[in-house]
Amino acid sequence: MQRYPGYPPPRRKRPPSTVKLALIATGAGVLTTAVFGRTVAAHPVLTALCLVLGLAAIIGCSYHLARLAERERHAIFAANSRLEVVDRMTGTQFEEHIAELLRRDGFTDVRVLGGAGDRGVDITARDPDRKPVAVQCKRWSKPIGAPEVRNFIGALNATYDGHRGVFVASSGFTRQAAEEAALCGLLLVDRPHLARWLTGTPISLP
Repeated sequence: MQRYPGYPPPRRKRPPSTVKLALIATGAGVLTTAVFGRTVAAHPVLTALCLVLGLAAIIGCSYHLARLAERERHAIFAANSRLEVVDRMTGTQFEEHIAELLRRDGFTDVRVLGGAGDRGVDITARDPDRKPVAVQCKRWSKPIGAPEVRNFIGALNATYDGHRGVFVASSGFTRQAAEEAALCGLLLVDRPHLARWLTGTPISLP
């Protein structure tokens, strides 16, 4: 083959992956035959049955794993799509949407308060065990900080004593906010948690 100055020598093409797999399978078959030749010769039917069952098991596992991966991709896509819808909501629409999620999950007496006279709580409800719950909703573009969490805790102590608190934020929370909530047993529903809730996983109250 003619060489041109300044050009590197041509590379040998790598065999396709299917060719590699075929070569590996052939080598494995030859090795298996050499090692277990006597067993194969003595029990050809049993050997063939084992090979068929093994192949069926491999195909079945591969199919199951592919289905699980596909299901996970669909779940992620659905969650992202719904979060994109949430990101376009107004604050009032977001509160109404959270109220509907509570009703879907068996909460009763769900009331959307909102507005200037809500006293720091947007939604009140009773969980499936009839225990009172107070919910604060924030559809912000930045994470919720510790001051907002402290304000909600103050509202619970002052006006909604006995209510378990749930703070839902489409933008998530800062580390300081999470620490404040942990001290008071407040449930924070951040963006990943909200995505799971939107796709059917109920919230778990403390």
